[in-house]
Amino acid sequence: MLLESVLIFFNLLAVLSYLKFFNCQKHSPFSLSWWFWLTLTGVACSCAVGIKYMGVFTYVLVLGVAAVHAWHLLGDQTLSNVGADVQCCMRPACMGQMRMSQGVLGEKTPILNVLEAGRPGQPRLLASAGASVWEARVSVTNFF
Repeated sequence: MLLESVLIFFNLLAVLSYLKFFNCQKHSPFSLSWWFWLTLTGVACSCAVGIKYMGVFTYVLVLGVAAVHAWHLLGDQTLSNVGADVQCCMRPACMGQMRMSQGVLGEKTPILNVLEAGRPGQPRLLASAGASVWEARVSVTNFF
């Protein structure tokens, strides 16, 4: 129950930030707001996956919508080939950078720190339970 509200927040933030990015793309591609919303989409997706692996569904949804929009960009005759190529390459790079950096660096997700430390008035998570949570996370992360 503790994690669902945070997960929902980051799921909605990921979808909202991608929609804002898509609207910025129509008016001014490669502007500061374009980069901001694209990067925020990647950060929000990464946080959603980092909280619970249920965030993968939002990640796949946003990447699927981005792939459809990129496909339409390739057929757009008003864009130059270089402009379309750069836009199609920057989407997965910005949306995947945070998640890949977490996997490469092997960082613990913040929620594991909360589970290990406990909250005031609650007993700490047993060391054996914390170790099993950490081992499960590492094995799943190494799989992807």
